[in-house]
Amino acid sequence: MFEFTSTSAPFLITGFMSVLLLLGVVLRRVVPFFRKTIMPASIIAGLIGFVLINVGIIPIEQSVFETVSFHLLNLSFMSISLATTRKAVDKKEGKNERNVRGGLWLALMWGALISVQIVVAGVIAILFNVIGFKEFHPLYGMLSSHGFAQGPVQALSMAKTWISSISGDYLNDAVQIGLFYAMLGYLSAVLIGVPACNWFFKKNLAALPKAEADEGLEKGIYNNNTELVLGKQTTHRASIDTLTFQIALMLGIYFLTYILVSLVDKEHNTMVYSMMFVWAILVANIVIVILRKLKLDHLVDNGVQTSITNFCTDTALVACMMSVTFGVVVKYLLPLLVVSVGVVLITVVLTWFFAKKTGKYCAERFITVFGIATGTAITGLLLLRVMDSEGKTPVHKELVWWNVFEMLTGCVAVAMAPFAAIWGYDIWLGVNVVISIILLLLTWFVGRSLAKPIDAGIFKTKEDLENADNLL
Repeated sequence: MFEFTSTSAPFLITGFMSVLLLLGVVLRRVVPFFRKTIMPASIIAGLIGFVLINVGIIPIEQSVFETVSFHLLNLSFMSISLATTRKAVDKKEGKNERNVRGGLWLALMWGALISVQIVVAGVIAILFNVIGFKEFHPLYGMLSSHGFAQGPVQALSMAKTWISSISGDYLNDAVQIGLFYAMLGYLSAVLIGVPACNWFFKKNLAALPKAEADEGLEKGIYNNNTELVLGKQTTHRASIDTLTFQIALMLGIYFLTYILVSLVDKEHNTMVYSMMFVWAILVANIVIVILRKLKLDHLVDNGVQTSITNFCTDTALVACMMSVTFGVVVKYLLPLLVVSVGVVLITVVLTWFFAKKTGKYCAERFITVFGIATGTAITGLLLLRVMDSEGKTPVHKELVWWNVFEMLTGCVAVAMAPFAAIWGYDIWLGVNVVISIILLLLTWFVGRSLAKPIDAGIFKTKEDLENADNLL
């Protein structure tokens, strides 16, 4: 019915993805299961697309969607940088030392989970090798952390990097496997995270009582009376619309990045190209510095850029899921599922063990880290909103500081990960054992300090202490 040619390709790709996203919005609105689990419409769309393309209803090569997702994810990371032309933390929030420590704890816990997931998944994959699953390379297991704790952009980039850094073909399925892990990660965040929130309310472990259902959050769409501002106009429409300018700025920076990378890697077959998102972020930050020096950073509106980031993320999720083939999933189904279950279990157990040591807001901190460590920062914030829809707990402000510290706590493992295939899985496993021990010890120390009152000596009664804690 459809012929995929160079002329029809752009229309068919965008057309199918658009229809799937709209279908996801409708299903999120009318299906009770999707409403109760707060399943994002993009994930619903991706799951439907995954089935339709694998049974042949969508007549497009899945490698096309792999390429689409690669560039969309790069753009989403770069857009995040553009959305931070202003300082992420204002001076008033910066004065609250406990918010800073809370953000540091979130970042340390997340950083530790990256390495812990690599270790657990690596051990499971090695055991599968021992019992006869020789085709399931241990690095396939270790790739799970990049899909779960860091999201599809890292899973895709790291898989491409590993493939390009070795001469053999024993990692040829890494891209498919990495994206499959990312898909399972998002599903785990939602299907486990939401029931966990309800359990915390039931057991009175949440800092706040369960609020009335947020109709917009549950149904995925707002009613006619809701008035929310997307952003502000920074250019005059007589010249150029603000949205046009913001998109042009983003695509222009990405085009510049593409040219620079292509000059270094003309064949696009080395880790220089596969790590495109890193260079895109670097170029975007250089542009931000220039705009600040020229006092033109006001032209980049954070609200509009955030929406552009979300657009790239939503569409990239659909493309990621559509690029995964049934054949690869079936081929490695048992080890993939066992590795995924192991990663989720260790994430739940370890995060809750350390979160309990942080005091009053342990449930909110747990659910936030769990959402981030199985999906992205967006899923972490989504789950936190289930428990604290109005931002009354300090964890919302701590999440701002997580954005500051996560580059430091996660950079150790992430910076060395591109060399994992060159070093070998055994060395990479040992490196992450050391990293996880160090970060878990730091997490324990910071968590214990969070549980202590700022200055117990100035409070005469237990009520005074609790009142002061409520103000934090």
